[in-house]
Amino acid sequence: MKGLTKTLSFFYRVTLHEKENLMSAENLGIVFGPTLMRAPELDAMAALNDIRYQRLVVEMLIKNEDILFWIFWGFCNKNGSNSVLWMKEYFEVI
Repeated sequence: MKGLTKTLSFFYRVTLHEKENLMSAENLGIVFGPTLMRAPELDAMAALNDIRYQRLVVEMLIKNEDILFWIFWGFCNKNGSNSVLWMKEYFEVI
């Protein structure tokens, strides 16, 4: 999970420079979707049919990486505050 988090965080940072590198979240999804989400047991035709969905999933993961993974790794607050301690306090109250 940590490797996926770091990869998507890197992809998000790449999209911040989209004007220079032309790599939007959609383009990154096209390039890396089949690699990140390949099912080895599928035949070639089934894999080709899945490419559009793989692109969409990877695109959404990139666009929402800060929301999706903050619970696991405490990366939600990018301003330096310790969200892990906040989560511990929050869940103890519940």
